[in-house]
Amino acid sequence: MSDPLQPTMAKRRSPVYRLNAAAGARFMAYADSALVADYGDLAAEREAAHQLGLCDLSVLPRIGFKGAGTRDWLA
Repeated sequence: MSDPLQPTMAKRRSPVYRLNAAAGARFMAYADSALVADYGDLAAEREAAHQLGLCDLSVLPRIGFKGAGTRDWLA
């Protein structure tokens, strides 16, 4: 079995990766990024998600549009 991915091994990582790592996050590779896969205890994560769910998607690709006429242009 290979060593777990460390965020410092990835080209891109979240600005809060240190907080995730300190909370026990296990990371997985996605393209050239390191994403949180889980925190080790899936049952506890499911239980916590019933009250609050938060996911750091800062390393994923995104797109946005703004400005006058945007809604008409998108239509």
